[in-house]
Amino acid sequence: MIAAIYARATALAALILALAGCAHGFVAPLPPVDPARAAELVVVRASGFFGCGRNLVITLDGRDLFALGCGEHIRLVVAAGERIVGVVHHPWFVRDESTTAVAVEPHQRYFLRVTANAMNDVFINRIAPEVGERLVTETKSAER
Repeated sequence: MIAAIYARATALAALILALAGCAHGFVAPLPPVDPARAAELVVVRASGFFGCGRNLVITLDGRDLFALGCGEHIRLVVAAGERIVGVVHHPWFVRDESTTAVAVEPHQRYFLRVTANAMNDVFINRIAPEVGERLVTETKSAER
């Protein structure tokens, strides 16, 4: 009896892990933006050894927005003002979100990079425009 319960629990956990991160692309629409006050956030997730087994959801101002895969980038047109950009991950099966604040000015472009480490920690940080431009050329656009 215990063995059957254990086997079912293990199968369920494997199924959840297999399906986690399967979403790709927009999971919610971007809010409308006045072009006169618009700016661009470019979120880049370069390919790497750690964390590439699943897509990660990018958040904007606390809302799930886009599921981004390894080796991809996404350009988001946003309104000027302080934007909180995040990346969702699930350490120990609990939803967590790493965030960074960006003071967005109209008609400017800002680059952010998503990284992961061997401890299943996920980070999102602003990067220099030169580094961001280079990473965009090394990744593919996730917009379809």
